[in-house]
Order: sequence, then C-alpha cells, then structure tokens
Amino acid sequence: MKKFRLLITYSLLLMFFLTLNVKPTYAATYDVPGEFGPMVGTEIVLNEKVYQNHQLGYVEKTNGNVTNVVTGRNIDGEGVITLINKQLLVDHVGQPFDLGSSYDQTKIVSEFREKYAQFYDLGIIVGIRCSGIKTWDGFIVQDFRYGDSNVTMWDRNINMAVLIYNNTLEEAFVLKDSFLVAWDGFKSIGSPVTDASSKSVTLVGETTETSFENIQIFENGYVYVQDGQAQVVTDVKFNSSTNSFYIPTGEELPSNINVPELPGEFGAIVGEYLKVEETIYINYERGYVKVTGVEGSYSFDHFAGKNVNSAGVEVYLDVNKMLEFVAHNIESNVGSTYGAGYNEEAFKQLYKNKYKELFESEYVVGISVSALKVWDGIIVQDFRYGDGSFSFGGGRVKMSILMYSKEAKNVFLLTDEFASAWDANKAIGSPIMDAGSKSVKLLNETTETAFDNIQIFENGYVYLQDGQTQIVKDVKYDAVTNSFYTPDPTELPSNINVIELPGEYGSQIGEYFKVSDAIYINYERGYVKVTGTEGNYEFYQVSGKNMSVTGVEVWVDIDKMLDFVAHIVESSVGTRIGAGFNEEALKLKFKDKYKELIESGYNVGICVSPLKVWDGFIVQDFRFGDGSFAFGGGRLRMTFLMYNIELDEVFALSDEFASSWDANKSLGTPIMDAGSKSVQLVGDTTETTFENIQIFENGYVYVQDGQTVVVKGQKYDATRNGFISTPIPNVNANYYGSKVEEIQVSDTVIYLNYQKGSIKAVLQEDGTYEYTFYNGRLYNEENDTVELLPLADLLLFVGEEVDGNYDNAEEIKQLIKAKYEELYNQGFFPGFKESPISSNWNGIIAQQFVYGDSSASPWGETRGYVTALVYVPSINKVVALKDNSLLKWDKNWSHYKDPISEEVVVDGNVYQQFESGLLVIIDNELYLSFMVNDKTYQEYIDSVPVWTGPTHEKDIEKGYIGDTYLVYEDRDNTLLIIGTVIVGLSVLGGGFVFLRRKKIL
Repeated sequence: MKKFRLLITYSLLLMFFLTLNVKPTYAATYDVPGEFGPMVGTEIVLNEKVYQNHQLGYVEKTNGNVTNVVTGRNIDGEGVITLINKQLLVDHVGQPFDLGSSYDQTKIVSEFREKYAQFYDLGIIVGIRCSGIKTWDGFIVQDFRYGDSNVTMWDRNINMAVLIYNNTLEEAFVLKDSFLVAWDGFKSIGSPVTDASSKSVTLVGETTETSFENIQIFENGYVYVQDGQAQVVTDVKFNSSTNSFYIPTGEELPSNINVPELPGEFGAIVGEYLKVEETIYINYERGYVKVTGVEGSYSFDHFAGKNVNSAGVEVYLDVNKMLEFVAHNIESNVGSTYGAGYNEEAFKQLYKNKYKELFESEYVVGISVSALKVWDGIIVQDFRYGDGSFSFGGGRVKMSILMYSKEAKNVFLLTDEFASAWDANKAIGSPIMDAGSKSVKLLNETTETAFDNIQIFENGYVYLQDGQTQIVKDVKYDAVTNSFYTPDPTELPSNINVIELPGEYGSQIGEYFKVSDAIYINYERGYVKVTGTEGNYEFYQVSGKNMSVTGVEVWVDIDKMLDFVAHIVESSVGTRIGAGFNEEALKLKFKDKYKELIESGYNVGICVSPLKVWDGFIVQDFRFGDGSFAFGGGRLRMTFLMYNIELDEVFALSDEFASSWDANKSLGTPIMDAGSKSVQLVGDTTETTFENIQIFENGYVYVQDGQTVVVKGQKYDATRNGFISTPIPNVNANYYGSKVEEIQVSDTVIYLNYQKGSIKAVLQEDGTYEYTFYNGRLYNEENDTVELLPLADLLLFVGEEVDGNYDNAEEIKQLIKAKYEELYNQGFFPGFKESPISSNWNGIIAQQFVYGDSSASPWGETRGYVTALVYVPSINKVVALKDNSLLKWDKNWSHYKDPISEEVVVDGNVYQQFESGLLVIIDNELYLSFMVNDKTYQEYIDSVPVWTGPTHEKDIEKGYIGDTYLVYEDRDNTLLIIGTVIVGLSVLGGGFVFLRRKKIL
C-alpha cells in the first residue's frame, strides 16, 4: 500500500499550483512600522507623489495616505534610489528572541543576521521585521514585510518573507515569493536546505540532471517555479553529495552492519543506507562502501572520491573535500630530504595540484593512507581505495602514490604495474612524468619508438609490452631532444647561483650538464649558459629555447611562452584605447604576433613587463631573445611588441629600429614590421628600394651602409606607396590628448589643435616643420589668437587627490585650487597635474604640474615646464614655485626650504622670499643668482648701495622706476655681488608700492 501511495505521488505529481504575483486584496493604505526608525530629512515631491525617508527605508504617499512602504532603501530629490547602510538593517534582525533559554540564542541570531546580510549583498532586501524569533508550527522563524518578496499573508504582512532555521544543518535560509506560500501549505516538506536559485539536479529514477530556473530544496521535498507557477513535490529526499533526489526506502535495512577497515578520513555517513536491487550502499563524506551478501556473511568494498545516488549511479564528490587529506600532515624529515629552498606550504600545494588535476580528469587517487613522508629517500604520499591497482595487502589496496621528483621539481602519479616495478627497482628514482602513451628516441637511436604505455623515471624507464612489464635502468631522459642518453660522470659544480634569471623562466628541468667547456641549465622557458670558473662565473640567458645534452638548441613549446604574453594588462591600457576596448581581443592580438614571429624563426624572448602604456604607446617588453636593443641592468637583447590603435594591429620593434624609436618617439607607432621594401620618397615619382626599413606613423627608419637613418615629419600614403610631408610634432598624449583639428593659416603655417593644447607648425625650406607649443591653449581661427582653455577644462584633478595624511587636507585642496585659478586669471597656465598633493618631493607639501607656462624643466622635456603649488604650513598659504626660481630651489631645497611669498619680477630681476632668505636672480640669469640669508625683499632693497653718479638732472631723492646702477660690494666678507640693482615694485598686502633707493653718502 505504501508503494502505491508513492506511485500516486509521482504519477500525478501531487503538485500545488500558485501564481507568482500574489496581489493584496485589502485597502491600499499601509501602516509605517515603528522599526523604520525616525524620519530622515524633509518630504520630497516627485511626479505628484510625496516621499519621506526614514532611517531604515522610505514611504510613498498619495493624497496624504501611505500607499507604499520600501525597506532598506532611500530616495533623493532626483528620484535616485540607493541601498541604506547594511549594518543598520542587520542590527534589527534577530530581536526579540522569543524562544526561551533552551535554544542557542547566539547561534540562531548570528545565522539569521548572516543570511540577511548575504541577501543584502545580492541586492535583495528581506524586509523589515514584523515579529521576533519565534516558533511557527514547530519551525524557528522570524517574519519580515515590506521587502523584495511578492506575496502578502494575513493582511498586514505585505511583501512578506521569512527567515527559517534548519536545526539539523544549523543554518538559516530565506523563504519568500511563491516558495513561502507553497511551504505554508505543505509544511510536511520540512525546513529548507537551500535558498531558492537556479540549479541542475538529478530527479528520482533519472541518470542525467534536469535544470530548473528557480528551485528551493527542503528536507522532504522541493518547490520549483515553472511557467510562472510554483509546483510542490513531496516525500523525496536530497543527497547533496550526489546532487540527486531519492525516495526513502520503506524497507528495514540491517542495523548491525559494521564496516571493517574504514579509514577515519572517509568522514561521517551522508544520508541513509541505500538499496539498489540486492546491493546496499553507504555514502560517506569522502567515499562510499558497497555491501553485498547476507547478514553474518557481508562483503565490503570501499570506494573513495565518489558517492552513489538512488539509481545506483556513481557521482564524483567535491574535490575540495578530498583535498583536505592531501599533504595534510608532513613528517619532519621531508624538509631535510628536499634540501635548500624548502617551503612547506608551496610543497603541499604541489601535491594538492596534482591530486586535483587527476581528479578533474576522472582519475581518483584515493583516500590517504599516510602523511607526506620519506620512503627510501624519496618523498611520497600513499593513497588507497582509488582507481589504482597497486596493493600491499592488509587494507592497503587499490593504491596510488603521489611522488616528488627532485630532478623535475614536481609531483607525479605512480600506480599499477609501474608502482610494482618501481617498488622492486627503487634505484630508477622518482618518476619525472606520468605514465601514458609516448614516442621517444631510445639510447643511440635517431628515430622515435612509440609506446602505448611508458613511464620515465630519473634514472630509467618502465613500459608495458605484450602484457609484460619491462624495466630499463641507468639511462637518463633529455626532454630537449626527447631522447635517452647515458649520464656523463663529469663532476659539475654544486654552487652555481644563476643571477638575474626572470621568474618567468619557470622551474629547472633536469640537472646541470656540460657540452664542450660550457655548463648548461635548462628551465621551462629557456636556458642559461655558464662559462668561467668558480668565483668568476659568467651567465648568458636565452629564453624560448632549451639546450640538449648534445649541444643542439631546441624551441620550447610555444604554449609555454604564450603564458606570459599579455598575461597582465595594466588599467592604463584600456584608458588609452578608449571606447570599444576589449581586453581579451587585445591579448589575443599580442599572442598571435608573438606566435607568428616564433614560427618564422625569430625569438622574441621572455617578458620584462606587463602590457602597459609607455609614453602614450601600448607595448610589452621582452628580453633574452634575438633582438639587439638593450637598456642594461639585465634588460638585454630586447624586442617590443607595440599596438597601433588606428590599425588595430600589433607590430614588432627591435634592433636599430627600437633604438631610433626610443630616441625619437615622435615617430609614433610602427605601421608595419621591419624588412625589405620599395617605396617612393617625398618628391620622387619612382620607388627606392631599402633592404631594411621600418615605417612608422610619422616617419621611417632605415639601415644603409651600416648606418641607421631616421626621417621624421613624413607620413606613408598606401595609395601611392610613398611618403608625403606633414606636420608631426612630438606630443605627449597623456597631457595633450588626441588631435582635434588642423587649421591652415597660410601655405607655410598650420595650427594643430589638440584636446588640451595647440601647436603652431611652420614649414621650413628643407621640407621639415618648426613647432611652437601653446600648452593649455587653443588657436581661435576667427580671432587669429591662441586662447587659454576654459578654467573648468584645466582644473580637472587639481587639488582632488592627496597622497598622505593631513589634518587639514580639505583646506589644502581648496587653497591649491584657489591658487591655480588665481594664476589662470593672471593669464598664466600652471600646467597639467602630474602628481597628487604630496610631501614626497624634497620635504615640501605640494602638487606638481607639467607642460605649463613655467620655463623650469629640471628632469628633461618629457616631464618639463614644471610648476609646483606649495602649501606652506607656517603661513597657511599656497605659493607658486616656477621658472628659474624652481630650478634654483631644486638644487638648494634643503637650504632654501619653503617659499613664503610669490615671485616678483622688477625690470627683469626676479625676487622670491623663502624661509631662509631672499632669492635674487639678476636679469633672470641663473649664473647671476644668489640667496640673501635672513632678509626680506624690502630689507634687501633698502640695503643695496646706489651709484651716486650723474642723474641726468633727475632728483635722486625722489627715485625713479627703472633706473639702473652698477653695484660693487663685499658684503660681510663672504659674497662679492656683481650685477645691476634695479629700483622697482614690490607686492605688499596685495597692492603695489614704490621702492625708494637708498642713497650712498
């Protein structure tokens, strides 16, 4: 009769249909729960509706009535809705606790709050509480309303959801939408064991998974939504290990099955015993036991890494459960056996990685028998009850061994006949690869022999032939030539420390070996050649190739090299490319170009950098290849791969072409690789042939008679296969941006307007252009003038970013912005932001700008025309430091300290007050500059002696602006000042006053 009831349950499905969008049937007037907290701000009127924010949500009013209540969000005057602070919401969950002291209040409240926060992080608000934690028909719950659920229950509980606690799992779950209504009607399905979500599961009696868009699983059934309706299935249970449902058997299973020899690592029993036909299955956390026979004569078979579902089908477990007992314990002698450089955590990870790799290929290594240990000098971990056939007996059956090779510096699988052969012949060492089919050159052979199943060891190999296991000892494998050889007994140094070897070279392959007088060390992505003698070794690195024991170079697998091509893309690359940037597509273009060059026989090298922006160009650097360009310091034999945005192509740049480009970046990006080419030069009608030429966006480079020639200011026209003259200035795109327009003023004058500046190009008689830069200004054709850009365009990032902690950071920001605007209003452009506000520049607090109107370029043109806006704490003001004053300060900053007044220019002389005194630059000439210690500008002017020669009928006592007198004075026997003293203007209190000369009596 019981089976018949189950048949009805599943033939008729016993399904309960509910509409998803359950609408309230009561008057559309809501109450505002006290839990919403106090009002925040005043009412907001939008589209004839009134909104009021509260601490934990907001309400919507129509004609004075509350017609909607929203939890967990606030609304602003623009109608923008944002989530409120998560912690405010979480803090109101879990109280009051109405269950009494017999329950673990701390645990239940913690689980409820964690689940509420988890949904918040998904953008889902469970709601505002409308009850404390209580029991409802025997379930521990807390009710919520006005959240992101779409059902209403018991009139006032609009948009209701429930947090429910599963006592068995000790976890909380969310019930909402149709799942809540279905559960309320079928509480016999028990507590949920998952939240509702999309999921694929194996149904009862099925062998393949069925996908559900929205399903929630309960202790005794499940609810899913199909075609907008909720459907309930009862009287089934879910096995999380096999991800499948099963019908609990009504038959009595033996209660006295005592599984012998079950490793503790198998974990706890999962679910109930299963019976399929005459076989009983017992699932555990990390495997299962198959029980056959009858009581008193049971037979047991153990299987690690899998469970069995209700249909008797094996299902792989979560690999992470199995990894908990891989290298979980390491015996103390493992480190000493490994030797120098031992890192326990990294070593554990090698074993876990190998186990996971095999598991994901559906090979179960098994459950651990031992710790990670040393066995006859070799580092191993044993496993049993897996897919291996090796056995020691006594419960150590179906074994596999994970074994470390010091030579290959990796972990490999050893099992079946290969494990038996190794156990009897341990002198062959550790395996250096897994067993499998392979073709290899045997000793003294020139052609390869194919093996169906072979495993190579450090000192020999084992293979299967005609059902027999064959062992060959005392030979070594050379991965470079894929051949075996007899080891050379020559003693090699044990203390060679390879210098400047990039980590991208990977692990060492094999041992050192000697060819002629050189020692070679192979790595995954290159080799090192060592010459010289101990204490005086010289190293030569070659990437992309390995060296064989016979002295023959062999290319490394291209895929290994591609691992480090465009492997990291810096964020500036996307910004530089702009709209339409596709990182994966760009990576692929770099990989394709690298592969194309390698396949043509050109060794690009190993990466030096990520894919980056260098002076506005998108490049990746490589070294130790076939290129000849070098920066030094280990960056040798370099090649660049460079992306041309306009052409959407990647090109190679190396040798003389890289050197020329590095010195002449105004050439722009290459538009083709270097090679032989015939092309028309400017003014020619016939083509000139070049044996080696590379063409760039703004010119070309060619090699002739051993000399490299650079031609700039010309563009390649593909239609005529020739060059044309064009104005091509060297523009730093990071500051100037892209070109907006060209304005032809005359036959010889063109203005080039960029996003942040203008350049005047004047054609010279030799066909080149001479350039004048107008930073921060654009040419106005209508007025024939160059005008400053709007302040708002230039003020971007000024005073916005602070590098460091300052108590008055906001005040410093505003002072710097104000000073920038003040200079702008005077017609002076300070420049573009190069750095945040920082004290990292010679001890001053400043923001630094480049490419402005300042003449100071202390670090060269690429970071030139520098102005610093200096915040001076002693006077709480910002002072500009620029032109020659900045250059002088940069050389003497520790003596000058902070500038405390603006620069004053009087009749060509420059004065600026610093903390230590007054800087004077006569005629604005640096060689006529000096510091007057401990004097102000006025004190200095008053102290300057004046020549009392002829006045040309002028009254000396009155003083005249612009009069010049020659001064010879030995001041304090320390400084001979030779120059001109000029009577001029000084800025005092924001105004100008006349300075009187001091007459010498």
